[in-house]
Amino acid sequence: MKETKDSSQRLNKAEKSWILYDVANSAFIMIVTATIPIYFRSLAEGSGMSGTSATSLWGSATSISILILALLSPVLGAIADYENMKNFTIFFVIAITGGFLFTFAPGWLSFLIFFIISRIGYAACNIFYDAMLIDVTTDERMDRVSTCGYAF
Repeated sequence: MKETKDSSQRLNKAEKSWILYDVANSAFIMIVTATIPIYFRSLAEGSGMSGTSATSLWGSATSISILILALLSPVLGAIADYENMKNFTIFFVIAITGGFLFTFAPGWLSFLIFFIISRIGYAACNIFYDAMLIDVTTDERMDRVSTCGYAF
């Protein structure tokens, strides 16, 4: 089949994969911002911690994960700029493993540690995922693919 510049052309497999990852990406953020903080607070309060302290710890854990990512991002971004280096499998495994483990965390401290691990893996994946858009579609279709990912 000949490639056309028509933006109404059906999505190819690579574009669909990118869009589905974007959907999962949005779901993770929605859960992390809307439900997990509430669960963490109830977990921490169940062990005798005040709600204020639990909220403060949650903010600190989020800040720690963002700080670590800020230190890693320049290196990861430089790696992601190379066409054959856009493999985020290791960070995907870290994110999934951390997410899986924090669902079974026995206490608030282990929950926070696994959350930080998961959050770092997730955010590092996004560096490579964002860089992949130029490889999965043409310049003419890039806006459409990106918009579909956000909309779905």
